[in-house]
Amino acid sequence: MSWEQVLTEAKFDAVHGGETRDEVLLALGHPAESKPLLMQGRTLWSYRYDAVFCKWFQVGLDSTTGKVVDTGYGPDPLCDDYQTSEMP
Repeated sequence: MSWEQVLTEAKFDAVHGGETRDEVLLALGHPAESKPLLMQGRTLWSYRYDAVFCKWFQVGLDSTTGKVVDTGYGPDPLCDDYQTSEMP
């Protein structure tokens, strides 16, 4: 039995528009956070991973088709919470 770390930038960069929700789940597993974006008709999945600059990977899924419409990296909000709590 073996395992593979899939929460890496190489794996994230392999996710492309048009892939299905199930394909993303198979490639990356379940997201750390899932948030509906009702005005855009999307669901935003966010994946937390070990990153030097405290960022996370996000996948936008069309709410109707369940297909990837966009991907990107953004600042992880937990890092802001951690940095704020550490300040004197």
